[in-house]
Amino acid sequence: MQQDAMLKALLERTAEGEKAAFQALYRALYAALLRFLFRATGSVPDAEDLVNEVMLVVWRNAGHFRGESQVTTWIFGIANRILKRWRQRQQVRAKGQVPLEQADELEMETAPTPMEYWVEQRSLAEGLSQLSADQRKTVELAYLFGYSCDEIATLMQCPAGTVKTRLFHARQKLRDFLLPFAGH
Repeated sequence: MQQDAMLKALLERTAEGEKAAFQALYRALYAALLRFLFRATGSVPDAEDLVNEVMLVVWRNAGHFRGESQVTTWIFGIANRILKRWRQRQQVRAKGQVPLEQADELEMETAPTPMEYWVEQRSLAEGLSQLSADQRKTVELAYLFGYSCDEIATLMQCPAGTVKTRLFHARQKLRDFLLPFAGH
């Protein structure tokens, strides 16, 4: 119980943007998270990457911790969701593997030109800048971090219907913004 009080204090200070508190929280949980993720992945490098991914989510969302559970329960819940998405990515990669002799040909056919890549990245960044802060955060949580609407609702402390509405309107705005760039 004493450890949870210490972790909670560190998390609260992290939510206020205190980097030293975040570093202390990271050090306090690193070994346990690494063990947990290593058991699931069987790879130290993958487990280390996932620890960093978990702690990045903690840094960004520390202010959303409501204290309804222990800090470790909340953070390991994040780790579990990130691990689930990692496994899904691994399955997709395994299905999409191409024999080595065909890899160069496939890359040549599908790789965008530097200009196409630049236009695509620039267009997406500009499109995201057209969204409201709530819409942008909702899109990032859904598409960059893979959270479900219910999880986003919990993180953003709003109803799931609001999340769905934000995603709907954000997709419309992005489609309308990006559609002219589709011909490039």
